[in-house]
Amino acid sequence: MAPLTDADLSDSAAAFALYDEAGAGSLPSGQLGTLLRALGYNPSEAQVQAMRGTLDKDGVDGSFDLAALQKFQQELHDVRPDDYEALIEQSFKVFDKAGSGTLSAQELKDVLMTIGDKLSVVEADDLLRGAEVDADGRLGYKAFAKVMLAMPRPDWRGAQVAIPPEEAAATEPAS
Repeated sequence: MAPLTDADLSDSAAAFALYDEAGAGSLPSGQLGTLLRALGYNPSEAQVQAMRGTLDKDGVDGSFDLAALQKFQQELHDVRPDDYEALIEQSFKVFDKAGSGTLSAQELKDVLMTIGDKLSVVEADDLLRGAEVDADGRLGYKAFAKVMLAMPRPDWRGAQVAIPPEEAAATEPAS
């Protein structure tokens, strides 16, 4: 378990401060996934819900502070790239009905734009640009998983990160 670097801790403190506009020192648990993604992590919705479950007691939305954010950041940081590669390969196998180790590039693009965290056409095209597609329009998903993991993480520093309206509404206190 490699500890977070000073840069990781500094990044999470800066991101937390960006979201904590009121300076309250805590944020609604509904913002946890957005903040982790702004830091360049890519937790699944199930991971975020499990993390939120430790904050939300008796069905009441909880909140988290910087220390909790860094604890969750450490949990995601500890996942080895090999684990991500295996997870990506497992996800692709669901669509590989023939068990050939390949997927239709067009089918993958369609899935990326319609299931889960939907990508735009431009985002899907950018992601698939690094893929080696054969003459039949198929790509090997083991090689593609390596391409995905080699892509640079976004650098949010200096950027204003917008909270999607549906997420912002979910984090507002009830009147």
